[in-house]
Amino acid sequence: MLPKDFIKLSENQIIWLTLGLIAAIVLVTLVVWLVRYIKNTADDRRIEKIIKEQSEAYSRDIVISDGIYGYLFVDYLILLRGKIIAMDVQHLKGYIFGADQIEQWAQVVDNKSNKFKNPLYRVRLIGQQVNQLVKEADIEARVLFGAESSFPKGVPDGVLRMDTFKDELNNLAKNDYMHESMSKVWEELLGIAREHKQRYDLESKGG
Repeated sequence: MLPKDFIKLSENQIIWLTLGLIAAIVLVTLVVWLVRYIKNTADDRRIEKIIKEQSEAYSRDIVISDGIYGYLFVDYLILLRGKIIAMDVQHLKGYIFGADQIEQWAQVVDNKSNKFKNPLYRVRLIGQQVNQLVKEADIEARVLFGAESSFPKGVPDGVLRMDTFKDELNNLAKNDYMHESMSKVWEELLGIAREHKQRYDLESKGG
């Protein structure tokens, strides 16, 4: 038997032990976050590379007025041959359960389920607003999910998968007869988006 005094810790020792445990937890959390950040950044570079290869032009981090008093945000606008794609990117892992008309989707990771709003709703709203601003725009809404997610019950309409992203963009681009007219629409749309972003930036600064 060890004497009781042997296992007693001084107040300073308890403080340093507590600080050590906190530091270890923070370090582990930081490492996990850093690994995730590097992985997501690598995925973003891969996504952008594919978009460059498959598109006529593209723009990132788009801001469009919602037509009332707010703004809509989308990760990418992509000009394909004769078509424009409004696309968001979801860096989610695990099993994803959802359908294009269901409001709440579920993400299952390590047997834990998290609910999140159907991501197609927001990007479709962008598409609808673009059509209000530029009547001639042939625009479709898509959400791209990364390689760390899968859809056990089937991939909903409007969802793109990382492993087939290049082929799916290529298939969406087969609309040659509208190529020239959509290029003109694209320039008009980008001009509107730049104007809306400037307005948003000004309002965000309290101007």
